[in-house]
Amino acid sequence: MPTTHPSAPSVRPLRAGEVEPLIEVFDGLSAQSRFLRFNAPLPRLTTLMVEQLTAQEEGRHEAFVASVDGMAVGIGRWVRYAAHPQRADVAVEVVDAYHRRGIGRALMQAVTESAALAGVEFLLFCVRRDNDPARKPLAEAGVLTNVDDPEQLWIPVSRLLAHLRTREPADGTLPRAG
Repeated sequence: MPTTHPSAPSVRPLRAGEVEPLIEVFDGLSAQSRFLRFNAPLPRLTTLMVEQLTAQEEGRHEAFVASVDGMAVGIGRWVRYAAHPQRADVAVEVVDAYHRRGIGRALMQAVTESAALAGVEFLLFCVRRDNDPARKPLAEAGVLTNVDDPEQLWIPVSRLLAHLRTREPADGTLPRAG
């Protein structure tokens, strides 16, 4: 019996105030994935969180949604620091049923390219020490660990872009972008 593979993900900007994909992705996260992403047990997003997560503003807070066959399966975003405009915070979440299928990589590519176009030079990933699935690919890309807070992982945008553009995904499911 042949194995069926999901369609390749399509990635597009999340529109300001667009709530449905955000909720669809959140609902697809297990309790453990929610804990790893939000660093707390989170049974639902509050109204304030939804407003903040969907408050895109070009050049300051940009988000992308990955979809497979019309279903939102991941969200990636960057938010520029007001006090340090060359830096931005990054977050990516992928619904559990679509882990290890190239969704996170596709979102990371979109997020990193967008941040680079906006003039961001460094990206910060806040990743728990026990979140090996997120830390391993970042380590391969050459993140720098904050010695004062080992859950803060910094990487120059140029380094991450070079890494994403030159390495094929391990499972071969997603062609290189660019």
